[in-house]
Amino acid sequence: MFGSRRARRTIDMNTSTPLPAHEDATDQAVSDRFTTAIITRDYAALNATLSPEVRLRALVLPGPFELTGPAAVTAQFEQWFAGGRSFHVIGHSTAEVGSRVHAEWTIARSPDSPSAAPLTAQQHAFLTVGGDGVETIDLVCSGWQEAPR
Repeated sequence: MFGSRRARRTIDMNTSTPLPAHEDATDQAVSDRFTTAIITRDYAALNATLSPEVRLRALVLPGPFELTGPAAVTAQFEQWFAGGRSFHVIGHSTAEVGSRVHAEWTIARSPDSPSAAPLTAQQHAFLTVGGDGVETIDLVCSGWQEAPR
C-alpha cells in the first residue's frame, strides 16, 4: 500500500555489549544509544549522543516548541521523564526511514502522589545523525495520559 516496510529494531536493554563511539558508529547505532539513554533515564549518556549544534523541534501538549544545544535538549528529556514512583518501558524501537531514523518509545509511570492514576506517554522522533551525533530531533508526543487502573 505505502511501499516496502523496513524491519523495526528493538534495543535489548539486558545486553552488556557496548555500542560504538560516535566516530565509528552508524546512524542506527547512534540512534540506538540515544533511545537507550532515554528509556534508561541516563541523561549523561543522552547528552553524549547529541551534536553540539543539536536542534529539537517538538509538538507536545500544550503546543510546539524548539530548543537548541545539548544541555537544553537533555534538560527537556529529564523534565519529561525524571521523577515518578515507578518508570516502566512498555515498548521502543528504531528503524531507518531514508536518510533519517525513526525512534519511538512508550513509557508508563506512577506519579509522585500515591493517590494519582498511573500515566502513559508515547513519543515518536525522527532523527538526523551526523559525524558529531544526533543533529536534529523532530518529535511528537501523546502527552501523559491516565492509564486504566
